Amino acid sequence: MSFKGFNPELEKLVKRLETEGELAASEEREKMNSVDDEEMANRYESLVGTIAKKFTKKRQRSSAKDDEQEERDSVKRKKSKKEFMKPSDD
Repeated sequence: MSFKGFNPELEKLVKRLETEGELAASEEREKMNSVDDEEMANRYESLVGTIAKKFTKKRQRSSAKDDEQEERDSVKRKKSKKEFMKPSDD
C-alpha cells in the first residue's frame, strides 16, 4: 500500500479496484430490490381485479357470484356422474 502519493501506480490500481467493488455492490443491491417483469405483471393483474371489484355495482357483484357458483356446480356435476354397476354373481 502506498502512502501519500509515493507510489502513484499502486494508488491508481487500488482506487480502480475500490470503484469496481462499489459498483458490484450497488448492482447486487439493485437486483435484490428490483422486481422482475413476470412478478410485476402478476401484481398488476391482481391490482386491476381488486380495483374492478371495488367499483362494481351491487347487482353486478351478485350476478358475478351466481355465475361463478353455476360454473363450479356444473364442473362438480360432470365429475360426479356415476353409472349403475351390476352386482357380481358370487
